[in-house]
Amino acid sequence: MKARAALEKTFFPYIASPSRFLGNEVFKEPISVEDSDDFVTLCFAGSYEESLNQPFYELIYRFGNRIPGVVLERAFLPSMDARERLQKIGLPLFAVESRRPVAEGKAIVLYAPEYHHFPAVAEVLRLSGLPSLRAEREEGHPLAVAVIANRMNGQVLRPLVDLLVCGESPEALRWVLENITAAASPRVWASRCQQAGLPEGITLVDAQPQLAPVLRLQSAAKTTSPMHFKPLVPFHDVRAALAEGLHVSTLGKVCSDCALGSNSRPSSLPGLVQLTETLLKQLVQAGYEEFRLYCSGQVQIAQLWWQYLKERVLEEGNSVVWDGRSFSFSGYLPGHFVSWLKQQPFVLGPLAASSKGRIYLNRFYRNEDLEQALLWLARRGWKQLRLVVVFGVPGDDAAAVEQMVDFLASLPTKLLQLDPESPARLSVQLEPWLPYAFTPYQWEALPSLPGLEAVQQSWAERLTARGVPFRTAPVLRRLIAAWLSRAAADQVEALKTLGTLDGQTGTEAAESLAATSAGAFLTTGLPALSVTMDLPWQRWMESSELSQLFREKRRLGSFTVEPDCGHRVCLADGMEREAFQSLVKGGKASALPTGRQMPGGATGSPVTVYGRRGRRRGPSAPPVRQRLRVRYARQGKARFFSQGEVARAFEIAAKLGRIALIYSQGKMPRPRFSFGPPLPVGLASVAEYLDLEVELARPTHIEQQLNPHLPEGLQVVQYKPLLSKGPSLAASINLWEYEIYLESQNFSKSQLQGWLNQAEIPYIRHTAEGPVQLDLRPFVAKVELEQDKMILWIRRISDRVARVTEVLESLFGAANLDYRQFFIQRTEQWIEGPDGRISPLELS
Repeated sequence: MKARAALEKTFFPYIASPSRFLGNEVFKEPISVEDSDDFVTLCFAGSYEESLNQPFYELIYRFGNRIPGVVLERAFLPSMDARERLQKIGLPLFAVESRRPVAEGKAIVLYAPEYHHFPAVAEVLRLSGLPSLRAEREEGHPLAVAVIANRMNGQVLRPLVDLLVCGESPEALRWVLENITAAASPRVWASRCQQAGLPEGITLVDAQPQLAPVLRLQSAAKTTSPMHFKPLVPFHDVRAALAEGLHVSTLGKVCSDCALGSNSRPSSLPGLVQLTETLLKQLVQAGYEEFRLYCSGQVQIAQLWWQYLKERVLEEGNSVVWDGRSFSFSGYLPGHFVSWLKQQPFVLGPLAASSKGRIYLNRFYRNEDLEQALLWLARRGWKQLRLVVVFGVPGDDAAAVEQMVDFLASLPTKLLQLDPESPARLSVQLEPWLPYAFTPYQWEALPSLPGLEAVQQSWAERLTARGVPFRTAPVLRRLIAAWLSRAAADQVEALKTLGTLDGQTGTEAAESLAATSAGAFLTTGLPALSVTMDLPWQRWMESSELSQLFREKRRLGSFTVEPDCGHRVCLADGMEREAFQSLVKGGKASALPTGRQMPGGATGSPVTVYGRRGRRRGPSAPPVRQRLRVRYARQGKARFFSQGEVARAFEIAAKLGRIALIYSQGKMPRPRFSFGPPLPVGLASVAEYLDLEVELARPTHIEQQLNPHLPEGLQVVQYKPLLSKGPSLAASINLWEYEIYLESQNFSKSQLQGWLNQAEIPYIRHTAEGPVQLDLRPFVAKVELEQDKMILWIRRISDRVARVTEVLESLFGAANLDYRQFFIQRTEQWIEGPDGRISPLELS
């Protein structure tokens, strides 16, 4: 309890999203976790938001806590502001359920499903107060276990963890958790793992004394397919490990936030570089010599990487590979590398010659934007610039194509004017437009190969006539990629054909040979089950309904599987991954459900009708509505809920309590809730208000129906039917009353009076449009100071209002006090008028 109280005073009020650390709000059905000293922390090596999209993480948590003697508590990689606050107050990473430091448990199980989660493993260990390297940890430290997918190569994690587990089999993982809990010293047990003592379904892949042993999990009933699984290479074979080495991703908000402790905002990029540097140093000390880093094409990120490389560049002669998006380098030594790297092409695009194409590509470039970006890169030393142009987009016309060609032809002259002696070289890469899955054109028929080649030839002739250097992409390879992404029976036939290839030219599948020999997305000389392209497991079943996928996800969360699924979780129409792979390998394409009509008559008629649903026949009388006004309290951990989380909690509680709510009309109906002015995160309240509409014909008892299902801290206090329509809560409430408990802090009445006597109290509010200066004095109606308690009234003037946090920051800032250390509670909200003030419940 002391630790919980300390967190609520020193940690939660100082971070942006404290509800991430509150516990069972993550899952719909809370799990009661025993209070045991021998607990195991299940830590997701990524952000809180990404953990919600990881079904196996939830599955491990629910399944593990049903094992007798096993107590699993959750943790995840905190956001940057939470990490900074933990370090400032000297608090290690703690478990969500009990708020105990994770280092006090018997083990830390780190689930890292993708490569970009690997760097977060080192960061989680550091935040826990543990040495990041396995060799530096002592006997009393908890066991560090990393759980990765079979398709991942976890060599890079072996110097960091005590045990590496490959695979996602719940029953095999049960044995691991049971032994960790039962062992007197889990670290000794992990180091003594022998193949002879392992049960069926667990294989000891590699057990070198200086590295963590590797256990591969597979189902006891079925062998895990080798799809995407790449064998673990010897630790010191760095040449073979180059392709499977360190992957540090800066692509996308989720990847950068969970992997490197940053996000796409430029202000947090220095933290990204610093964390990358720390991780590289640790791995160099462990003996690694080669790494691969993925760098985004965003100008701000690229500029920061240049600053990083200028300080830690490589000696000449080392192995370097650059493909415009990522670079691989050998060693961690000073030298001269930047000048060589800037000789490699910087890729921009894709671009299109039509407005439709730009919308489809989710980008919109004006000519002046492109010109400024190219000149910016040229000024910073890039000597090769490449623009990717997509041709054949729906909506292209001859005039748009000519305008694009004219613009491309004008760029070399401008680059020459910038640097007449050594201008940057510009080239164009032509790519065909194709209707890939999950795009606005995914149901379009695939264009014909002769048609695409004709359009490509037309572009090539125009660029040649204007003297613009260009390169073309193999159109056939792109067509095969589109077939695979759109799935259905075409995917099965394509994989069967690719499976017949054995690296020989004398094959009947000329188009597949052309795709693989072009060095594209497929690996030559391997069977179909070793195709390195990611197969979209939920995408290939075009005929499956979205509602069925949602039902399966709910079954997964409650660990309820159908009998035909056995030990595995179903994919789409009850088909397992192994079943799909056997269909591919055995060539039984007829057993697959058929999708929509593809070109060439490859599939049959569709089984799902797409489009708007038909209207219901017959008249239906609308229900008689009744409007209720509810007063509720927010105490305890509910203080740290956001307004959206409070609304979601009431919506779920109303469904569980079987309240006959009135829903809005439209494609996505929502309950007709109307909340009052939002309460700032971290503040308590005994006077929050909510209007909701229910069916008058069905009896409603709000307190008895809602309170049993609301989370801890939310409680309905009172409710009343509203007979007249009247204004909304947000429009009618114009006066708020707060109590601030000062806890014996030195804040005198003279300090308060000096603040109130000011003619103006300036305050700068930072908004998305920029800073805005306010005068807080007119909004402060009254302030009273009674020993250790302050009572504050804030009024609304017209449509403008000052936030209570802004007023308290200005008031206590003058006395060098931080208002966030105090307990603040909203005690009432008033509707003030010429005849006095009344409570929202008194308004009839």
